[in-house]
Amino acid sequence: METVAADEEDDPVISEVDVFLSQSLSGHLHLLQYPLRPAHLPYPSDSVEGVRMRAGQCQVEVDIGITPRGENYSTSRGERYGRMVELSKPADATTAPYYKSGRMDRQTLTSHLSRHAPSRYVAGVLKDGELHLTPLAGIIQLRPTLSHLDKVDAASKRLPGGGATSEGDTTESEGEEAKPVQVKFSRFKPGSSSSRKMSFQQVEQQQDEEPWTTLAYHSVDSDEATSERQMLFASEEDQSATFSLGQEEYLDLVCPSEQLSEDGTLAAHAAEGSSSGHVSLSQIKSMPFPHQVREYLLRATMLP
Repeated sequence: METVAADEEDDPVISEVDVFLSQSLSGHLHLLQYPLRPAHLPYPSDSVEGVRMRAGQCQVEVDIGITPRGENYSTSRGERYGRMVELSKPADATTAPYYKSGRMDRQTLTSHLSRHAPSRYVAGVLKDGELHLTPLAGIIQLRPTLSHLDKVDAASKRLPGGGATSEGDTTESEGEEAKPVQVKFSRFKPGSSSSRKMSFQQVEQQQDEEPWTTLAYHSVDSDEATSERQMLFASEEDQSATFSLGQEEYLDLVCPSEQLSEDGTLAAHAAEGSSSGHVSLSQIKSMPFPHQVREYLLRATMLP
């Protein structure tokens, strides 16, 4: 008891804040991350030229403008990309130029779903001694896409000479000696995991079936953005919600006790994996070592 009292004196409580759960943006709030962009060098908010989304697949694309007069911009390369992208279009295409200036003047960021489950994270705002939390509906990571290079490659193959470009580049090395290639085909096995997986072309076709929805972008200082940020604070209706859980029930939800279930696995971990029918590797690693060994032995697969 004396040790506990001494620890409390060494680590005193310096402040207490009230915590509120806001539901105004629940189910709509997404966190956008830029893992390839340095934190000290964010994209300028005024450089965003367009935003579109496929809600069914949780896909987002953002067009970021590029300054052609920048010191790091290659004018010759930008003009070449603009010319080759236009050549990649069908001959009867009547669409507007891909690049308005005729050269590469923007880059596109495309989304990749984060491996982190959004249900475990919230966005918090601390103001006037109150902490307001809003559950996240999704975590999306945006990375630059190189789709313009695919268009350049497609246009290069349509040029006379079998892929020669205006700069003298070729898609195949001249005079290269042909070498035999050995190809092996595996026997089709009904019900195998490989036969159940869709090909890359099928996935692309499925994605293209859903049209893009153009979104209106508002800068961080706009009136619309300010109004949306106010929704991060709990309303009077949210604050009036009753908290019916007891202390033990609340602690059990926040920090589940490590109790064994009937089959010997941890109840907390078994509950997490029950919805998907399996326990993930990260969940197994969080178990005590004896239970890790048991899970590995139970879920091991014998390979031929």
